[in-house]
Amino acid sequence: MNRKTEFILIVIPAVWQTLILALLAIVPVLTRHYYSFTYQPTLWLVMIHLFTALFLWIAAFEVKRDKRVWGLFVLAVGVLLSVYDYFNFVVNILLVIAGVMVLFHHAKPQINSERGKSGE
Repeated sequence: MNRKTEFILIVIPAVWQTLILALLAIVPVLTRHYYSFTYQPTLWLVMIHLFTALFLWIAAFEVKRDKRVWGLFVLAVGVLLSVYDYFNFVVNILLVIAGVMVLFHHAKPQINSERGKSGE
């Protein structure tokens, strides 16, 4: 089944998480704070965003094959990030919407144009 809407709704947060990951990785290097103790909480943020971005990219391309597992994953990530990372609420809402759409979107039955012809 073609799931372009769900794919786009998952790719947008995946790109956003990748950009945040790049920002969290580059800023301490540029400001030379990567040896200080103040960078330790940022390491947890980097790890959270790394795993989130990685699995969202995987989910975006695998949602067409195994919709139940990846739909639950996207929905869970959207809910957990809504609780944890309230700064990105628009992206988290997109993840929740995508998860619900993956789980509850059903394909329309295909209309067979050959069935209506006479001579069968």
